[in-house]
Amino acid sequence: MRFRQIKPALLLLALAFAAGACDDDSMSGPQDGTASLAVYLTDGPGDVKAVWVEILRITAQGGEGGPVDLLDEPTDLIPITDLVGKVQLLNLVTEFDPTTISQLRMVVGDAVLESVEGTVYVKGDPVLPEDLEDPELGELHCPSCSQSGLKVKIPNDDMEVEEGAAALVLDFDVAQSYGHKAGNSGKWLMHPVIHGTLVGDADGDGEVLDDLGLARSVTGTVTLGTDVTIPECPAGAPRSLTDFIPTATLNGITDGEGNPIVRTGTTDAAGQFQIGFLPAGSYTLG
Repeated sequence: MRFRQIKPALLLLALAFAAGACDDDSMSGPQDGTASLAVYLTDGPGDVKAVWVEILRITAQGGEGGPVDLLDEPTDLIPITDLVGKVQLLNLVTEFDPTTISQLRMVVGDAVLESVEGTVYVKGDPVLPEDLEDPELGELHCPSCSQSGLKVKIPNDDMEVEEGAAALVLDFDVAQSYGHKAGNSGKWLMHPVIHGTLVGDADGDGEVLDDLGLARSVTGTVTLGTDVTIPECPAGAPRSLTDFIPTATLNGITDGEGNPIVRTGTTDAAGQFQIGFLPAGSYTLG
């Protein structure tokens, strides 16, 4: 296994935004003595066809000045399952005094989930995306999504935002975020697991967009031993290398509840995998 850079080509959404805003004074770096934080969203595919979410609020807590709102205004429905290997800019710049963030929370409003069977599960009262035509509807339940908000996992509940520019990448976990169907109740239970990773201004130019391409990742290849085949599971359901879920567990560091920091990735048909946007540290792969 080896560490490598995430390919800049995977950042097309963010780069397109930057190209259209290059003459905007708001793209300049932070004022002296302040911290500047841009917020991005990324995702990996889960065992669902598509998911859209509306994000109402993102707050950072821990500084002496009280909670800091990291989102200027609620988003539209975001097709987060389209963000595999990409990032989408949520908020360009929030400036505040340098601080140590001890807690991040995300409040989700409306949400839509399309299962692989074609049933569409809805939270709230969203306008359904145009490509969903007269679907069979069910209820989407997401505990804590809209009340206290979802707690974003950060190592040791300790994220130091220093003077200068930085980016916060919010990553919906590949394997755990999208939950499961609740029997024959017509409901789907969704328990998003979101990781927060801070990416600093490595080259000191006052911007962080170009530094996202340098974010840490683990890559590797899954191969089968001699005469080994992948069984059907359950019977009649063919499986392939794409069904392997690689994991990377951060050694010696936990989240605020004392649970391990486990990140998951995706495997393609050739067995190649990547687990991206990782905080610094050593990892055990599984």
